[in-house]
Amino acid sequence: MTEHDKQLAAAYFPAFRDSDEAWWQRHIAPGFVRHDPNLDFEVRGVEGVRKLGSVMHGGFSDVGFDIGDVVGDGDKVLVRLKMRGRHTGPFMGNAPTNK
Repeated sequence: MTEHDKQLAAAYFPAFRDSDEAWWQRHIAPGFVRHDPNLDFEVRGVEGVRKLGSVMHGGFSDVGFDIGDVVGDGDKVLVRLKMRGRHTGPFMGNAPTNK
């Protein structure tokens, strides 16, 4: 695991927030899988990230990510963060709360 790998993993979140399609195309491998047991669909490759972005941005405005720790071990990177935003649209069957 290199420092570059950790920086790349952390850079995913601003690219996701900004729906940066060019970044996604350059850096997200077709076999990329985001493991998230709270989602009712699979996030795989650029198409999966695009779908997740559509769902998230459809449900939340003013989205931001406060990155805490980025750690790596072997071929794995973990990013601990806090997502913030305002729930202004439907999200996974929940009506907007504006909170």
